[in-house]
Amino acid sequence: MPKSVKICPKCRSAKVHLLTNVSGWLAPQKFICMECGHSGPFFIDVDLEDLKKE
Repeated sequence: MPKSVKICPKCRSAKVHLLTNVSGWLAPQKFICMECGHSGPFFIDVDLEDLKKE
């Protein structure tokens, strides 16, 4: 089980997915937020314990 999760820096949603299948292999990893549509390489890693506290 993962100990951390990525959240969107714009809306703080945890509904974040990789943008393409080749991210991290041929190109830097890029993510997209399924809530607000924000995309890019910089998303915040948060411990699940800290996320549950909020």
